[in-house]
Amino acid sequence: MKNHRSVIKFISLCLLIPCLFIFLTGCESKDYKKAMELYQFGQYDQAILMFEALGEYEDSLEMIKACNYEIAESYYDQSKYEEALSYFEKAGDYKDSASLIKDAKSHLGLELFNEGK
Repeated sequence: MKNHRSVIKFISLCLLIPCLFIFLTGCESKDYKKAMELYQFGQYDQAILMFEALGEYEDSLEMIKACNYEIAESYYDQSKYEEALSYFEKAGDYKDSASLIKDAKSHLGLELFNEGK
């Protein structure tokens, strides 16, 4: 009788673990899809928060860089170089961020020079 209960507990545990795994990865998958939707609709700040919560799931870390790059590009196009610089730095090695960091710094330097600073 005692062995029978142990076997049932063992089988239950063996069935529970895969179900739990499927449930947890399903949640991440859903959150990842939602984060991608936010990215595609230009809601980069919210997408960053969701990708950060996902950690290393799929390409979340790369998508955080992509979001920061998109925000930086927007600021850069508006000649808001200080803000752009901050986000390009967060984008790290994404696309041509390194080149645009140098360019944004040049624009900032020129602005300061023109202001007599």
